[in-house]
Amino acid sequence: TNFFIAFYDKEKDLITLPYFADEEDSFQEFPAGKTLTSYVVKNNKPLLANTKLVDEFVKQGIIENFGTPSELWMGVPLVCNNEVIGAVVVQHYTDENAYDEEDLKLLIFISEQIAQLMERLQMGEEIRLSEIKYRTLTEQLPVGVYRTNKDGKFLYANLQLAKMLKYDSVQELMEKHLNEILVQPRNLNKYLEIYKKESIITNFETNLRTKDGQIIWVRDTFSITFNNNQEILYFDGVLEDITEKKRAEEQIKKLNAELEVKVVERTIRLENALEELRFENEERKRTEEQLYVAKEEISAALEKEKELGEMKTRFMSMISHEYRTPLTVISSSTYILEKLYQGSYYKDFNSFLDKIRASV
Repeated sequence: TNFFIAFYDKEKDLITLPYFADEEDSFQEFPAGKTLTSYVVKNNKPLLANTKLVDEFVKQGIIENFGTPSELWMGVPLVCNNEVIGAVVVQHYTDENAYDEEDLKLLIFISEQIAQLMERLQMGEEIRLSEIKYRTLTEQLPVGVYRTNKDGKFLYANLQLAKMLKYDSVQELMEKHLNEILVQPRNLNKYLEIYKKESIITNFETNLRTKDGQIIWVRDTFSITFNNNQEILYFDGVLEDITEKKRAEEQIKKLNAELEVKVVERTIRLENALEELRFENEERKRTEEQLYVAKEEISAALEKEKELGEMKTRFMSMISHEYRTPLTVISSSTYILEKLYQGSYYKDFNSFLDKIRASV
């Protein structure tokens, strides 16, 4: 059987032969040029050509001879994803009646099957590469990534999620059920209501139980995938460990509460101090008022005392004036009496006179 599958490289205008079985020639690749294979590919139509038709194409310059001439050449385009990527060719070197139009239809069918197989293989390879890319990406993320079915069975989990929940491996975690890890079971009806409105559940905070029994806080963001019957296929989600954040928030709340207590206590002390200060100010004000009254009274008393002093001075001056003359007479009389007295009691008499003078 002389049969080959050809792929066409448009940029290089080159035909490569991943499968080639031929009794005359042996090629791995050849320039597309104006070969029969190139004609089928570039015109995207099947061809059943005997030597007469080939010679006619050569005369018209449509094709050029290449390889060992065959009595009958049959080729069909190989179409993948609506694009001609090559051709499927059968040729016979001795019998120009070896194939007919029915055989051409059969070869078209075979080409379509090969194309479908290639599409599936390509799709499978793309899926495989996509899965590898997805897994590589999720394994590098600093958050837990998971997929579970409706019942909570793990279909996928990354290494970070296993570490977050303190399991030794992803496989060990995969053996667990989500309900064994959730502290509070999921409210599926609630999630579906949210999902109908927002198409994704974001920043849902919940508690998970680690392998050693500790309770951690996580922020869960996930989507829900349905089949054609609107039945849940699986949940895809991302879990972020927010335990430290929660602890910090609790600490902040505690500090705020303590601060509020201290503020209240301080406010009470300040109010008491202000009350005491107001009382002291009022007392000082009353004292100042009393001092002012006392000052006024003292000033009035001093004024009266001054007036009395002046009256006393005037009185003493008047009295002094009134008494000075007679006293002077009395004092002078003592000296006259001293001169005139010649009795035997002279000493006693003089003593009496001294007393009179002292009194004056």
